[in-house]
Amino acid sequence: MKAEVDFYDSELFGNDAGEDEDPEVLDSYFINKVEFNKFLSEKVGLCVARAKKGMGKSALLNRMAYSLSKHDSNIIIKVTGNDLLGLGDFQGKDQAYLENYWKRIILKRIAIEIGANIGIAATDDAMSLVEAAEYEGFKQKNIIGSIISRIKLSLGGAVSLERRELKISEGIGFALDRYLQECDKYSVWLLIDDIDATYIDTPDYQSRIGAFFGALRLIVNELKGVKVRATVRSDVWTNLRKVEHLDKWEQYIVDIKWDDASMRRMLSMRILSYLKRNDLIDVSLDAVNDYKEIVELVFLRNFPWDGGVVDSFVPLKLFSAGRPRWMGQICRMSGECCANRGGARIGIDDIKEILENFGLNRVNDLMKEHSHQFPHVDKLVDIFRGNKKSYSLVELSMLLKEKYTVFVGEDMPKLDGIAVKDEFQLGRFLYKIGFLSGQHANKFKKWIHYNEQPDFFDSMDNKNGQVKWHVHPSYRAYLRINGYD
Repeated sequence: MKAEVDFYDSELFGNDAGEDEDPEVLDSYFINKVEFNKFLSEKVGLCVARAKKGMGKSALLNRMAYSLSKHDSNIIIKVTGNDLLGLGDFQGKDQAYLENYWKRIILKRIAIEIGANIGIAATDDAMSLVEAAEYEGFKQKNIIGSIISRIKLSLGGAVSLERRELKISEGIGFALDRYLQECDKYSVWLLIDDIDATYIDTPDYQSRIGAFFGALRLIVNELKGVKVRATVRSDVWTNLRKVEHLDKWEQYIVDIKWDDASMRRMLSMRILSYLKRNDLIDVSLDAVNDYKEIVELVFLRNFPWDGGVVDSFVPLKLFSAGRPRWMGQICRMSGECCANRGGARIGIDDIKEILENFGLNRVNDLMKEHSHQFPHVDKLVDIFRGNKKSYSLVELSMLLKEKYTVFVGEDMPKLDGIAVKDEFQLGRFLYKIGFLSGQHANKFKKWIHYNEQPDFFDSMDNKNGQVKWHVHPSYRAYLRINGYD
């Protein structure tokens, strides 16, 4: 290596927010898993990425936008859920009304983008005419040709809006004709991130977000030239299970999951990409075959752990809980700690030093991600403060009863819209959100997580007392719980 790594450089381990990462930088360390092929294929009209927060949904969408941008025939519209919600006034509750309203809102956003490409501002009277057009007039027609025809008609001197005529300039007229003649070669790509960012688990929100997905499916099927990619949190999708028509959606869903091999490769690729961009290495290295050599440019070779020695990935994997964003954060925070003490490589002490602040961030994430399911997430988590790291089912139920149920009483909120009947239900929820992980008491030591075995809490092994429930290590330092293994 030509020079020491700058641990204060925020680009070393990539951007925590995939939507904010430079597209070319993201492309340099993006892990193109087989299950992503459907989402990234330009032949597929509709696809939605489903995962928990921090799993890479926004990064996948950003990668799609970068790939599409290489072809001039793609008109790319990147929006957030809040962007679309801001274009309308969602007052109705009827599912059919909401679906039709969403279709008009999305059509409006497409019209604004096409108008901007031609040189017509979104606030122009002519665009207002297009935005208000009835959706039915666009069905089974090329979306670009239909919108261009409306614009051209509205700008043709015979049409008067607000008592003044709008004239077509030579430049705009040329652009209109070119788009109209070549409309069949273009595709409109609507990339929608965080439609559920402000989701609260109420009937109104369920209807609104459920109708959004219903509208997407109809738009892709009814409007020629429109393709859609979107993201949704897996917990929100679960809460939408009662919404009509969503049973038809599984064919359009891609679930994002990360195994150890993919997480290792991601770590080495992020480091390697940074080293290459900053001209810090003068040898050719491969992210997979040279994993150890690359990672050991940043991390110490041996980490003391659980009475033995392991490589750096073991604690990184454990504390990040399989979420790329969490892994990036713990690498960045421990790197800054290393730099503060003047170290040349990150060691286990640097990681341990930042675990309390890291755990606080993780608890805040839990509240943001799951408070719509259960508003008392923070209270539920806090009962473990200063207590043990692991519990049998009986011990867990007693703790929940003594520290939470008895004190809250009749003020306990509903969990996923259902009244809480017992502590078992609360324990299952803590397993579901990743705060607790299971481990067979007698059979083997492997950790069991909800995303791998969602029904494990209801298993006979658990009910018979053969499972230990551990507070996930990510939260222990913040909650003053001893032990990391």
